[in-house]
Amino acid sequence: MTLGRLGHAKPGPGTVGSIATAAVVYWPFAALPGFLDLVLVVALCAGCAVVLILADPQDDDSRIVIDEAAGVSLALYLAHSSFSQALLALFLFRILDILKPGPIRTLERWQPPWLGIYADDMAAGLGAGVLTIIAMKVLWLVGI
Repeated sequence: MTLGRLGHAKPGPGTVGSIATAAVVYWPFAALPGFLDLVLVVALCAGCAVVLILADPQDDDSRIVIDEAAGVSLALYLAHSSFSQALLALFLFRILDILKPGPIRTLERWQPPWLGIYADDMAAGLGAGVLTIIAMKVLWLVGI
């Protein structure tokens, strides 16, 4: 759940865990054909969920960063066409994960606790991926 010792990083274990995950998963996503990177992200996210289910945490302790690994993996999968897009997806994921706007905060309170811990990060990953795609389309339309 702490991704080795990353969950103990000071300051910002969630950010450290997200950056480490992004660094590890970006390269396979960039190199694999579409179907294989889909298999990879599903396996990563399912594995993270299983770890949370088995550990059955009762609160979202800051040392638990495996949920960030799943969320940032989803964001990178959705928007990993280039390194700059991957950086934007990582940045947006952290913003959404920290601020937890609207429905993301609601998901955090789902029961059992492991589900809320996982669901809010998956929603932040989905939001970051979609926002990155939208940002890139807008930049393309305006010629940047």
